[in-house]
Amino acid sequence: MTSLKDTLENSMQELRTLRDEIRVRLNLAGKEARDRWEQLEPKLEQLEQQIRTATDATVESIRDAIERARTSFHEYRAQLTQGSAGGVTGSGSGDEPDFSSVEPQKR
Repeated sequence: MTSLKDTLENSMQELRTLRDEIRVRLNLAGKEARDRWEQLEPKLEQLEQQIRTATDATVESIRDAIERARTSFHEYRAQLTQGSAGGVTGSGSGDEPDFSSVEPQKR
């Protein structure tokens, strides 16, 4: 399971890099963009905690959660780039995926 945890950690490192890029862009963004980021950013810590306590039964669910986070972070970064003068464009509708509870998938 060590190599699997390494793979998960590498994925988390990518998310941390995205997080850092987004933080830099937020300095130029408006309040709406910062408010939305305050909702997204805690999800990274939740995933990190889940990786620390991962078991064979939860690994696949954690991978899925990481992929949803990666997609959300990439979309948010793109929105910041497109709307950097006026804040975030697009969704902002609260449709971000919920990463707070990763349950083992039933097989």
